[in-house]
Amino acid sequence: MPYIRQGAAYNTDTLRAFDDDYFALSRFLRKGRLQVVTQLRDQASFILGEIGFDWRALGRLDDALEAMEAALKADEANRDSVNAPAQAAILSHTYLIRGQIGKAITSADKGTKLAAGKRYFRMVNIGNRADGRHHAGELDLALRDFAEAERLSLALYGSPLRSLLGCRYCDCLLSKAKYAEVLRRTKETLKWDEKGGYKLDDLPARERLNPRHALQLQGAVLPLALNRLARCRAFLQRFERTLDHASLRSARAELEKALHGLRKAETRHELPRGLLVEVHILRLEGNFDEARRKLNEVLALVQEGKMELYETDAHLQLAWLELGESKPTGATKSLGKVRSLINKLGYHCLKPQADEIERRLAEL
Repeated sequence: MPYIRQGAAYNTDTLRAFDDDYFALSRFLRKGRLQVVTQLRDQASFILGEIGFDWRALGRLDDALEAMEAALKADEANRDSVNAPAQAAILSHTYLIRGQIGKAITSADKGTKLAAGKRYFRMVNIGNRADGRHHAGELDLALRDFAEAERLSLALYGSPLRSLLGCRYCDCLLSKAKYAEVLRRTKETLKWDEKGGYKLDDLPARERLNPRHALQLQGAVLPLALNRLARCRAFLQRFERTLDHASLRSARAELEKALHGLRKAETRHELPRGLLVEVHILRLEGNFDEARRKLNEVLALVQEGKMELYETDAHLQLAWLELGESKPTGATKSLGKVRSLINKLGYHCLKPQADEIERRLAEL
């Protein structure tokens, strides 16, 4: 193991070399099987968990889930009270992107129980359970869970939810049209990040960093990018309710920073979030041809990786786009696909938007 890594997660957090990391770790598996060789059986959880993490970043969700499930099983067999709840949390978010929302909630719930008295892992799993409930359309339960996770964050760090959980909380608040609250939270997070020396605007080249700082900075890129994306979506929501074009310009500026960070993070399972918001902005700007081109790019990416959550979002954007282009036949077809996926996945938080498209189609 020491020959593969220079410190924790060096290959992935610093080098972003997910494919090389997987290739190295796969040498420790039995040929043609997702099973660790006998000599390293005591390292099975670590190896399988890392392989799952790499596959997820490469957009191979089904492979990632198989490895992560095996890792969690090994952790539970070893009664590992640290890695088991951590793995359950990672598994929960991966289930969510795959579109298995019920499993996402169940895995986070299991992680909460496995965490026992460990407040950090309780916080993460409760936050992930909230995220699953948000996507399931259970907004009141989701907000209750996020509030509980935030109480744990305040007890642990003296601050509200930050990083990935903070971004997921903001997503849920936007489903309640609380864009002013999201703008306040994301602004506070920006100040907090900048105080710690983390800024997307001027990411230094890796060769100018010592390995420890490089590890810290690259590990922070994804939450930095998603915070910018939440801020972008809040400006976008304010524009749609006020028609204040300054808000649309602010959304565009935040999007550019978010996409820069998402590409720097090199995680194919998160990039579609930003691309879908870009489609939304292009549509509002009236740039329908570019929106359609970008949407085709997103659909190819998410269908290849079987990211059905994002695929549903993409078909929703397509329905809105065709409605804006005065193509009711196409919009109706896309809406049918959206409703089918909502029912299949239990992705009920999109139902209000689907209902609004249907209402507007009826008025044509």
